[in-house]
Amino acid sequence: MKKESINLLIDRGNSFCKVATAKNGVISPIAIYPHLTQEVLECYFRNKDRSVSAIYSQVGESSEHSIHFLEKHTSTFVRLNSQTPVPLTDILYDREKLGSDRLALVVGASYLYPQKAMLIIDIGTAITYDLINADAVLYGGDITAGPRTRSKSLCEGTAQLPDVDFMTASVEDSFSTYTEQAIANGITRGIIAEVESYIIRSQQLFPGCETIITGGYGPYFANRIKYKTFAVPNLLMVGLNRILEYNESH
Repeated sequence: MKKESINLLIDRGNSFCKVATAKNGVISPIAIYPHLTQEVLECYFRNKDRSVSAIYSQVGESSEHSIHFLEKHTSTFVRLNSQTPVPLTDILYDREKLGSDRLALVVGASYLYPQKAMLIIDIGTAITYDLINADAVLYGGDITAGPRTRSKSLCEGTAQLPDVDFMTASVEDSFSTYTEQAIANGITRGIIAEVESYIIRSQQLFPGCETIITGGYGPYFANRIKYKTFAVPNLLMVGLNRILEYNESH
């Protein structure tokens, strides 16, 4: 009898490790771990009646021990890097310097919205903007500081400004009346204006360009932007799964 097969999708980000599985194109809820340990990985290999393929994307600290475990126990293992084949027509961005998470996001967008120009905005520790045209060519992208990074930078770089929860912002008010609100509103308003400027620029370059917002803070900002956007929380996992399947079939 043929073994059941699943895809194990691993994203080692700046702050956490996110893991999901995919079976027949359906992606499971994402599990978040502070570290990718062998004990964590073993949970996905307990069923001896199924075959596991895996892909590993890393922008944070790598775990060579875990990678060795995956290489040993999977039927196919892809460590996503600048040499990994991906289903894109071309990449105009410097591939050696392109983060594997950004690459997966672009592939995911191209897969979900084929033959469409898309701006992919990932709002997390950093904010990344990547633009893909209707021919699946990665046109380019930018990086700025994420909301928590901005708050921490203000706190650490000044003598008296506190680190605040930017989600307490009340952007409906005209101007703030105390410091914590001023920082929260400034961060939130600044990112909203920044995002909207990128949407405008993308539509100027590629008329009809659509926008995807993803990342941990994506939903918070998507609800405050005046332009139409698509919220795809698991876009990175969609992209990782597509890259893994592409490499298995080539």
